[in-house]
Amino acid sequence: MCIRDRSSADAIRQILMYNNAKKVNIAAANFYIEKLKEFSTSPELKGKKKGSFFSLVLTLSNEVDKHDFKAQEESSTEDKDNTKECIAGIEALVKIFEILRKEAQDKKNITAAKGSDKLASGHTRDFQILDGGIILKKGKKGELEFYEEFSNPALDKKSGLGLLKRFLPDFLGFEEKEGEKWIKMKDINFGLKHPSFADIKMSDITYTPLDNPAKVAKEKLKAKESPTDQYGVRLAGMNVKDEKGEIAFKHGKQQGEVAFADFGGALKKLLACNGKTEINKAAALFYLSELKALLDIFKNHSNKLWVGTSLFFSISNISNQYQLKMIDFAHVFNLKPEERDQGFIKGLTNLIKIFEEITGASKQLLKDQFTFLFI
Repeated sequence: MCIRDRSSADAIRQILMYNNAKKVNIAAANFYIEKLKEFSTSPELKGKKKGSFFSLVLTLSNEVDKHDFKAQEESSTEDKDNTKECIAGIEALVKIFEILRKEAQDKKNITAAKGSDKLASGHTRDFQILDGGIILKKGKKGELEFYEEFSNPALDKKSGLGLLKRFLPDFLGFEEKEGEKWIKMKDINFGLKHPSFADIKMSDITYTPLDNPAKVAKEKLKAKESPTDQYGVRLAGMNVKDEKGEIAFKHGKQQGEVAFADFGGALKKLLACNGKTEINKAAALFYLSELKALLDIFKNHSNKLWVGTSLFFSISNISNQYQLKMIDFAHVFNLKPEERDQGFIKGLTNLIKIFEEITGASKQLLKDQFTFLFI
């Protein structure tokens, strides 16, 4: 096999998809890349006999997910040192595996983007999905600073930020990639079977203290054309899946704004995801309790201004799991010790009213009527 031609890449791709696998085995590719790199600098290769060559035996079973690597030295009648050629061939093999791995990882990121956190809202370039329910998010200056403060061991657990810790995604540290700093966190939806979600932007303030007067005026006008200004909430995105994991209802920027009067109907759809005809009452009560806990923290402890931050409602009626997290922290600013984020408080207060109405009824059937305000 000439490992420098295109047919070699195609052949290796087929090997990595052996046993009728529908996608490249990324774990196997990682294994072979590591073993090939190790072998290229091994004493075994450097000390080989003059003129001899190596047969590389790569075995793989996608059915039991096992793979192995062996190098066997073969004699030759040639009387020249071909070590450099062997190393070049190994490096070419490594390159092919790396290309195939990247192709597979890119496809995996796009697939995961369809049902996960902000990826579903069209920010795929800023996110990467890793195995084990780990997300890498490209860090912006403000969000990096926020997580640095949040992860400081000296953070007062009784401070506003300390009390909010349980409402934030599980932070796993920072990672350097391609000269940029990425935020490593746990995927909020990980472990939930066919999860549905709602992304609700909070607060009636959509501009920062750093914005110029023209930007502030533009943001204020835009807020008046949606529920943001009056109610402090805006439905930024929603995916509701059926019992098979297919999208049964989706809301995004393309569909326009959901009027506040229809927030309850939209949230009932979320609570009755996975093909249910009634809402998950326990989940609704959980969300109500968590919203009230958040309101207490924002009223009595948190002296920060949260611009562009969302509440992320995640639920699976199949595995009966649900959670509520805050996401998006690129624009978080300190207020005076006695000051509070009144815009966020307004949004929380109105969401609590909605969930109080939802949980107050013994039975809630679905309604498919929504009013969209296009801006």
